[in-house]
Amino acid sequence: MRDGLRALLADHRGPVLIVTGDSPLMQVQSIRALLDDYRRQPAACILGTTHRENPDGLGRILRDAQEFRGIVEQRDATPSSARSQKST
Repeated sequence: MRDGLRALLADHRGPVLIVTGDSPLMQVQSIRALLDDYRRQPAACILGTTHRENPDGLGRILRDAQEFRGIVEQRDATPSSARSQKST
């Protein structure tokens, strides 16, 4: 798959948006906001997250201050990571 993507994107210039298949109800305005952030400050990767009242079943974004450290599924989260931002 990686080689196929590399060939497909060989001549592509600009951002590539990857959305997971289990992203719950991703809103168009959220995607636009991510792309707007990229245009203002290009980065190797921009990760969209959300805070939800009931995050059951969602992965957690692990941070140290403002630095991204990883993603962990809910079932693998520690009590402190269970309070982290949710991946979307």
